Amino acid sequence: MKVYENDKYIDDLKYVASLDLPWEKLKDRSLLITGATGLVGSALVDLLMLKNKEGLNCIVYALGRNENKARDRFGYYFNEETFKFISDDIS
Repeated sequence: MKVYENDKYIDDLKYVASLDLPWEKLKDRSLLITGATGLVGSALVDLLMLKNKEGLNCIVYALGRNENKARDRFGYYFNEETFKFISDDIS
């Protein structure tokens, strides 16, 4: 089972998304997430894309080295207008 198919992971994302944080500061903004296919990066991408479903309208630029890995992990986001994958190695 992949992490994003796990009910507990989804519940955790929903919990964090429901926290009283200054989400409005990200509204209609663009963010670059480096290491997007890693543990922290992928969770952040999932969280922001969940908030986008609630109207955040934040464009997420997900940067990673391997597009195939990204398509496997974020395939369901690739057709979203608020998700852009950038394949590159910044080192």
